[in-house]
Amino acid sequence: RHRPCALGLSFGGGAVLELARSGAPLDRVVSIYGYLDTQIPAARGDIHASLHIIHLKNDPVVPSEHAAAFSAEMQHANTPFRMKRLNGPAHGFMNPDDPAYDGGASEQVWSMIERVLDG
Repeated sequence: RHRPCALGLSFGGGAVLELARSGAPLDRVVSIYGYLDTQIPAARGDIHASLHIIHLKNDPVVPSEHAAAFSAEMQHANTPFRMKRLNGPAHGFMNPDDPAYDGGASEQVWSMIERVLDG
């Protein structure tokens, strides 16, 4: 029997990571250009989900310093995670209503998401 998964983009991506940090009984968490910083860092044993992060290089909303701090937080908490760093798309690229929308990149990321959630 599978536990639930959580998926979020931008603010929602940060929200699903906070949910994982809270110890929620999740199987997988996928954060797409989500906020990576937190006021309550995870401690060893807090996170029960596998974490899959898609971070955008040169993202002014979620800077690379936040990605580095997130990586250090997860290492300190002994929590394995996967972070895919995309070079090219801009923050909001998966939202058809956003000027940064990139249909090709969006389709590629949805394929990644499907593989993670089917896993």
